Amino acid sequence: MKVGSFSKTSEGQFQGELQTLTLNRAITFEPNNEAESDKAPDYKIVLAGSDTEIGAGWNAMSKKDKPYIKAKIDDPFLSHTMWAALTADNDGHFHLFWSRPNGKPSEQNAEQETL
Repeated sequence: MKVGSFSKTSEGQFQGELQTLTLNRAITFEPNNEAESDKAPDYKIVLAGSDTEIGAGWNAMSKKDKPYIKAKIDDPFLSHTMWAALTADNDGHFHLFWSRPNGKPSEQNAEQETL
């Protein structure tokens, strides 16, 4: 499911909107120039126009050898961490895609019972 559209700036940032039924926020993927290890995120995800970090992103490669950014977005008001993928289309536009994680039916039922 597409949850955002982004454009790439000359500074290597991705700027756009995260849009769901309950969220509509401008966010930016900023290159993480302070990475201290190979496992550190390649991007910080922040609310646009602020220093408020809401996630991180790592450069990745798909099974079809297409580059993308694996994104982790979190907020106290989200029931779970949102994992998504920022990908480029053939026209040079970037889109953020999210899909609900697949869990075992027994895990899903247990989770629903606790809600």
